Amino acid sequence: MTLATAIVERLKRTALIWLAVYPSVLLVLSLVGDRFQHWSLPMRVLAATLIVVPLVVNISSPLIQAVMDVVGKVLHRINQHDDKQ
Repeated sequence: MTLATAIVERLKRTALIWLAVYPSVLLVLSLVGDRFQHWSLPMRVLAATLIVVPLVVNISSPLIQAVMDVVGKVLHRINQHDDKQ
């Protein structure tokens, strides 16, 4: 694997993780952010991460990966179809 390929793969992985994390953080803060408002900042961060990390690891990230796998397969089929013509 070349350096350029490794960089592109790392950027793709970073984008997929961000796609999983951002909506999860937004959802958690929207649903329970007001309940944490009177807590100190370290306690709010702790509470949010206790919710967000399992959500991302077990739901969001696998879901994003599954969607991207389907998209990749569809694009591969389209590319194969275009190559045959």
